[in-house]
Amino acid sequence: ARVVIIMSRLMHRAGIKITSLTMFGLATRLIAVVLILNHVICCGWYWIAQNRLSDTSFSWLDMETSGSLTYRSASTTYQYMSSLHWAFTQMTPGSMAVVPQNSVERGWTILVLILGLFA
Repeated sequence: ARVVIIMSRLMHRAGIKITSLTMFGLATRLIAVVLILNHVICCGWYWIAQNRLSDTSFSWLDMETSGSLTYRSASTTYQYMSSLHWAFTQMTPGSMAVVPQNSVERGWTILVLILGLFA
């Protein structure tokens, strides 16, 4: 919401006529960019774990879910949704039980957190 207000003020100062449709378009594009960015981050997080790029022989897929099931033995949909949830928590003050289990995952997490500072 703050981004939309700031964009509204900038457009007003630039003399661009602002309509509800323009604001809706800006908000829609902003949401689309956030969703696409988090999807890409999510896919990177999942790819690292799936390809076993690990120095500890473990990845977040080897962690247990709320039951005795591991993420690796869960459905692909559950793995993707967990990975997407992780990606969103890197950009927001949300939290999640999934954490890096090796140096490659930790490096990806650091890179994503730095990206989150500027996105």
